[in-house]
Amino acid sequence: MPEIVVMFTPPHYKVQGVAKIWMGRIDRAIDVAIQKHCPLIVAGDANGGQDLDTFVIRAHRSCVPAVIRAFNGDDRSLKNTRGDARAIVRVMSEIPAMAYVDQITIVTCWYHMPRCWIALRQALGNRRVRIACAPVWTKFWHGVTVLPNELCGCLDYLFGRSQKSRGKPIGKPDLGSS
Repeated sequence: MPEIVVMFTPPHYKVQGVAKIWMGRIDRAIDVAIQKHCPLIVAGDANGGQDLDTFVIRAHRSCVPAVIRAFNGDDRSLKNTRGDARAIVRVMSEIPAMAYVDQITIVTCWYHMPRCWIALRQALGNRRVRIACAPVWTKFWHGVTVLPNELCGCLDYLFGRSQKSRGKPIGKPDLGSS
């Protein structure tokens, strides 16, 4: 298994005032995984993992060769991009065939890609794996508004700092899970 695709779960977007799960990232991840004939790891934590279940079911129904769920748990310190990257690497270490992966293709929105790339590279440590990017080029205006925070997050990661809260969190609310 020389290559895998990984998807960092998306935030919820409000539609007429109601937070809705957005399928743009998973649809792109499904397309890339099918095109490359490789497994897909879906990582995240929203709604106690329920969002992951939704994405995994969608990928299975779309005939992705293998879909793996990487839940990063209920620990608040892991509910971020860095936690998602660590969950991906943990899952890879638990599956013997993934010891031979030499390329990982990240699927996420264009504005989130740099932080995902840095977090995954750091989580992989000394493991020699090429990281490619397959960004989703939608949500342009949302991306423009959150880009400054994304870039600050990149700096936090590069300087080894904990990701700092910069106001009201944007993204993955807990929509009624216990």
